[in-house]
Amino acid sequence: TPVSFSQAVENSHKLQSELRQKLSEDGTVDNDDDAAIMAEFARLHECRLDPLPLPLQQSFMGVFSSAAKGLAAVHHYTAQPRHQQVTENSSDEMKKGEEEVEKEARDTKDVDALDSPQTSKVDKFPPCLVLRGEFDFVSHSCQEEWSNLLAGSGVKFGTISRSAHYCMLENEDDFTKEIQDFLPDPELSDMITLPNGVKVRR
Repeated sequence: TPVSFSQAVENSHKLQSELRQKLSEDGTVDNDDDAAIMAEFARLHECRLDPLPLPLQQSFMGVFSSAAKGLAAVHHYTAQPRHQQVTENSSDEMKKGEEEVEKEARDTKDVDALDSPQTSKVDKFPPCLVLRGEFDFVSHSCQEEWSNLLAGSGVKFGTISRSAHYCMLENEDDFTKEIQDFLPDPELSDMITLPNGVKVRR
């Protein structure tokens, strides 16, 4: 997931431009054959499986029917710290929701929650895993800002080899392993360490 959607689009355009030049020089396609260039871009940087996995085909069929509306809705999206989202970009309904959280915190004397919902500290986010494919059009530079936005949360970045944007379908084994390595072992999380160093189940 990119921090900025427009940055990911810009990176895509850069890759397409480089691909256009390469294919034209190779004589593989004509310089103005946009369809062929986009097809090759999709093969290299979106999904490298042929044929496309059925779930992805089904998803594309649904997305393309309203793609223009969907892309327009997120084109200018840029992730921001939570307090900026509330104070600068949120609707009245979201602000009202924050006020309700604050009221509930006061009623229950929840000191942590009273740490001003509108200036919530990002270090309260749980650890985060940010993955991308080796040939993904969403480059690492499109993701690295997550380290600042989620500072103190323990952001881990991972790259799934032999895959592009849909790495969860292209390389399921490595994708699953990254998640399993990141998540705490349920067996260990149910253990406590006694003063003498012995681990026992709760």
